[in-house]
This record gives sequence, structure tokens and C-alpha cells, in this order.
Amino acid sequence: MLAPCCLCKAVRLELYDVLGQRVRSLFNDPQLRPGRYRVPWDARDESGATVASGLYFARMTAGATQATQRLLLVR
Repeated sequence: MLAPCCLCKAVRLELYDVLGQRVRSLFNDPQLRPGRYRVPWDARDESGATVASGLYFARMTAGATQATQRLLLVR
């Protein structure tokens, strides 16, 4: 369990397809300390079905800050 601190933020990492539909929520932590983290993705959607090759977007939200990264899935 993380001790409460002023630097901790609520962090979410979600994947979207090119139509803007959420494919999967990969990470959701209400209180995460600053640092580097790795979050694996097994190329499956929320229901466990394998997704198609193509362009996806990973959106990370940490407090009021958002960042989006393009991902290209090639099989």
C-alpha cells in the first residue's frame, strides 16, 4: 500500500482505436508515485478478444495532465 503523499496522482492508461472507441483500460491507480513504469499489452480488448493489426492510441491521464502516444500493431 502506498503512503499518502502530495506527489501521488491518480493515473489511468487506456487504449483507443482510430475511431476513438476505447479498446481497453490497461492501468488505473488512484494514487501512484512518480517514476517510470512498464505496462504490457497482450493485443486484446476489454473482453479478451484479439484486436486487429492497425493504429491505436494510448492515452495516459495523471491528475490534470494528459498525454497521447500512437501505437502501431503489426502481426
